[in-house]
Amino acid sequence: MAAVPTLASGTVAAAQSASGEAAAFFDRLPDKYQDPKGPIEYYWKYMRKAFYRPEYGRASVERLWAKYAATGDPVPGEWAIQACYYWWRTNKAKADRIRVARIGGKMAAKYAGDFPDSPVGHTFRGLFLGAEGLSRGVLDSLQLVPEIDRRLKRGVEVDAEYMYGLAQMIQGKLLTKLPTFPMSIGDLDQALELLESVRPLAQGKFAPWYIFQAEAELLAFGQDRALQTLDRLRTEIKPYDVTTIYLYDSMLGDAQAFRQAIADGSYNKYTWDPVLAPARPVLTPPA
Repeated sequence: MAAVPTLASGTVAAAQSASGEAAAFFDRLPDKYQDPKGPIEYYWKYMRKAFYRPEYGRASVERLWAKYAATGDPVPGEWAIQACYYWWRTNKAKADRIRVARIGGKMAAKYAGDFPDSPVGHTFRGLFLGAEGLSRGVLDSLQLVPEIDRRLKRGVEVDAEYMYGLAQMIQGKLLTKLPTFPMSIGDLDQALELLESVRPLAQGKFAPWYIFQAEAELLAFGQDRALQTLDRLRTEIKPYDVTTIYLYDSMLGDAQAFRQAIADGSYNKYTWDPVLAPARPVLTPPA
């Protein structure tokens, strides 16, 4: 495998250094606690702190990516890429969101080059290009669409069920958000078909599916159906690992923000999205 660049070698040269406190936290923390598939107690005891503070998000990514660079082991590489999404969700300023999305995109592209038969790099390359596009503004980012579409299709080809059908989910969101032909490839009917196709994988487990589904339903059928889907996010999901509890905890807040945007008329598919605000935890930690 070709040498993997460290984050400091260029991918985050413009980003601020992680705080000493965050670096020290991860120096002390065994890597197993950063496993996205680890038990829920890892989230409550250790990782909840890291998922909502940018300096901790960066420190987590740097530590895991450095291990990938040193060993070529795909496991910390995948964990680092997923952690970069959590880091992206901590940022409020547009410039910071764009920068971190580009970091994640470069990491995912590198991983895809190293492991072309894995869905991880292709799917997350598409995700981070989409995150960059959302951060910049949908209509200002149409030039990113061909690569996003290509990467997601490759992710589906490799493993359509990876992470609850994430690549198809993002395809559905892409087709929901984009303008239709001839300006772009937006297609609400196809978006609904894609999102419905992953329902068996995602329902009851994976919070993003509910947010993506609700937005497509809002545009296709109106607010009543969309609000019902947002309600089901709260009542149906039964988290069982670090990833599902993080997404449930944070996206309960996203669902609240989405409901408010519908109610006050601020929702606009091209300019508004709940993930453009920093993620915030909603659940009360267990005693």
